[in-house]
Amino acid sequence: MSPTREDVTHLTGPLDDAVIADILATGASYAEVADAVNRISGDPEEVGKGGRALSRAAKAVYDILEADPVFAVDPRDDARR
Repeated sequence: MSPTREDVTHLTGPLDDAVIADILATGASYAEVADAVNRISGDPEEVGKGGRALSRAAKAVYDILEADPVFAVDPRDDARR
């Protein structure tokens, strides 16, 4: 099932309308958007360790989120771990 704008903001929190439109344009399902959000919000040490690869659509969503300042990773965060 294709997610709605409300579904996306439920998973991601508030984002710019253009970013939401880009996410919806990927054709990702609700589950794929959730996978991308979970992956980008997770512990960077665990990403890619024994986990399954993201689908093409989920990877596209991940790339969109990664480019957005809301989900940008501050390198100083790694220094605090």
